[in-house]
Amino acid sequence: MEFTGIPTVVVIDRNTCHPERVLMRAFDSDNHNKEQTVELSCGVNIDLTGKSINITRDYSSLIASPGCERGPRHRNEDVPRIFVKDAQPRPNALFSIHSDYVFFNGFRLEGPTSGIGQGDYKEKGIVVSPAACSPDEGTEDIYQCAIHNIEFSNMEIYHWSGAGIDVDDNVTIQDRGRFFNTYFVDAQNDNHIVGAAHIKNNYFHENQHDHGEGYGVHVSAGAYALIEQNVFEANRHAIAGGSRNCDGKGLDYSGYTARENLILPGGGLHCNPATCTGVLFSLGLIAGAYCYTFDLECYHTHQIDMHGDKNTGPNLGCGKDSCHPEDHWYSFNCHNWLCGTAGETIIIERNTILYIGGSTWADNARGLWGFLRGAVTAIPGQPGPSYSTSTGYAINIRGSPADKAVVDGNVFAHKDRVLAIHQGGTCDGKTNSIQLSNNQFGQNPGTTLGTGDFVGDGQQDKFMATGVTWWAMSPVTGQWRYLNTMPERLSELILRDADGDGVCDVVPKTRRPHWIPVYSKSGTSPWVPLLINPP
Repeated sequence: MEFTGIPTVVVIDRNTCHPERVLMRAFDSDNHNKEQTVELSCGVNIDLTGKSINITRDYSSLIASPGCERGPRHRNEDVPRIFVKDAQPRPNALFSIHSDYVFFNGFRLEGPTSGIGQGDYKEKGIVVSPAACSPDEGTEDIYQCAIHNIEFSNMEIYHWSGAGIDVDDNVTIQDRGRFFNTYFVDAQNDNHIVGAAHIKNNYFHENQHDHGEGYGVHVSAGAYALIEQNVFEANRHAIAGGSRNCDGKGLDYSGYTARENLILPGGGLHCNPATCTGVLFSLGLIAGAYCYTFDLECYHTHQIDMHGDKNTGPNLGCGKDSCHPEDHWYSFNCHNWLCGTAGETIIIERNTILYIGGSTWADNARGLWGFLRGAVTAIPGQPGPSYSTSTGYAINIRGSPADKAVVDGNVFAHKDRVLAIHQGGTCDGKTNSIQLSNNQFGQNPGTTLGTGDFVGDGQQDKFMATGVTWWAMSPVTGQWRYLNTMPERLSELILRDADGDGVCDVVPKTRRPHWIPVYSKSGTSPWVPLLINPP
């Protein structure tokens, strides 16, 4: 049935009857508007339990209304929310993106699993899976079917036991697929870069599963994504990569650029699913899960990875899925994906990774800096279970990349490179080592924080300078947000309202305290000259 009369901009507010129906109808394939935008007003809550939405039309946007979007002074309950309550093995993500020019911005996306997911319950919030595309007959232009612009920005994405966002490619017609890791100019002379799938300025937290998935962002099946300026907290893995195209051809184009992200200390746990039973608790640590089984084996893994496409064990032919059995890719009960080819191009640069693993399950609970080694223990008044312990890596490239893996200019809480960065085995003889440069180890910028009003309303934000980026934490939301990419640390800076506009600026320390040659306006601009006398 073709829908008629749907406006190109649909606004859903708290007075909208059956908002879930309005939302689904706007993005239905029978709506033939050339462009479709849905705005979510302040305080809107849409329950999509038992439903899923396929977006098949180009130029589709789902956004918070202006003034309602996630921000440093907007209370969580005022930011629009889409949520589901049915934790179950589901075949589809809540949102499946099959088109181009898609824009999600400003709202909260809440999954059904506030603790640690188990078994086959691996729900996903958003899956990008482009439709197949056939280039013009006879053309050799591999970019003709390229995806141009899919963006997820300024969102809070949480409680998805599978993945918050999963980006896959479509290689049914072209082996290279529709996502690329290179710069190119298309037939319309439009410039494109690796950010065709762009994931920016989001807060991913508590996306967890006891023995698989539990990702903030997952990129696989030949896709490529730009992941930048996000905050990750208490996910099993913040960023994960799946290796080869799942078709038995042995081609591998998966990868990502992870740039200027902040990964907080929590998360990283992998547990024995046969004995783990989760019980919700919230004693000062918000929602988490605790396993009371005393013989449970949990260990810390890592926060950023790229899977290899082979196992370290013998070829048992135990694949039980759509992939070619010899690949051992996503096989059941016999996989570890610790060697072979690990993606194509992986760029990890200017990130701050404060995760170091830990020694107890409670290290996985949410908090600010209580995740650090030994700082959080069991529920007060009750004995804690005994666990296997392991200090997790920050980065684990689980094999040999087809092109390269670059780890450059990052800041690590781990005290040295060996503890922070690991590369998997080479079971098939391939060797392509990680390219390492300009990384800093043994850093803990959270121990020294500044304060300043970076909004201009009189409330004080916390300020963190990590050595590569600056961040501010809102006193309203308790969430960190990206300010700037700068190498200066707090000891080299002064926080003050340099230009008299009521908003805190960042000033470099000089030998003459009252002389301000340059400043960073609101902490977000590059160094610029101060054109007025300081107040």
